Order: sequence, then C-alpha cells, then structure tokens
Amino acid sequence: MTAITDQTLLNVQAESDADRDLASVLSTGAGRRFIWRVIEMFGAPAGVFSPDPYEHAYNAGQQAVGHIFIDLIKDTHFDHFQMMEREAHVAQEDVDK
Repeated sequence: MTAITDQTLLNVQAESDADRDLASVLSTGAGRRFIWRVIEMFGAPAGVFSPDPYEHAYNAGQQAVGHIFIDLIKDTHFDHFQMMEREAHVAQEDVDK
C-alpha cells in the first residue's frame, strides 16, 4: 500500500473510533449532562458582544468552538442531541422552581 492509502485508512479508522466514542458518551444521562456543560462552557447558547474588541473576539472564538461541537453531534447523533437538549431544559426548569 502507498503512504496516502495507509494514512487514509488510519483517518477513516480514527473517525469511526471517535464516532463510536461519542455515541457511547451520549448514550448515558451522565454523558449527556457532561457534554451539555461543555457546550454551555463554550458559550454557544449565549451572546458574545463585548465593548472590548479583544474580549468580543475571544467570546466569538469560544462560541464558534461550541457551535462546531453542536454541529458535530447534530450531524452524527441527532436523536441524542434532542434528548440532551430536552433533559437540559427540564433540569433548568427544576433549578428555576
């Protein structure tokens, strides 16, 4: 095999492993709660505006990472994403009571 083919096979295997790992994490309530906290930590659901241009740029970068993460989960495990989102809203309602 050529180096290009070997690298391609390694990349495909790594993506398959990553997808399987993500599915495993999302299959548990604790995993979904953890992933939701990571998404919130990156500020994906929040606004990014700051009058300080450096802080604004930092916030926008953080949020972009969160959106990339959300898109990855939605594209590969949409049902788990919906479940995670629903659980997070129920948990927030419990906190707000």
